Amino acid sequence: MKRHIVLAVMSVFALGACEQENVSTATYACEGGQVLNVTFTDGQHVSVDIAGRVLSIARTESASGAKYESAETGTVFWSKGMDVNFVEFKGAPVLKCRRT
Repeated sequence: MKRHIVLAVMSVFALGACEQENVSTATYACEGGQVLNVTFTDGQHVSVDIAGRVLSIARTESASGAKYESAETGTVFWSKGMDVNFVEFKGAPVLKCRRT
């Protein structure tokens, strides 16, 4: 009996350790034909794949929508509804994109 209880408790801990992160993906079509493949992780980070370059950025405060920004590179991914404004690096033009 004790052995069954120990095994049950160990199973619960093992299941908790195996929980997956909350991950979702989306594709955005941008003006000029660019495509962004985006992976959202736990609502706190995004990885943006643009033409094979993957940029990982963290969520930051915004008055509206979800904004992810890297102060180091100037990369910005700012979504509101189906639309996104994306800046790959400081000084780069803003890409206007829409979720497909």
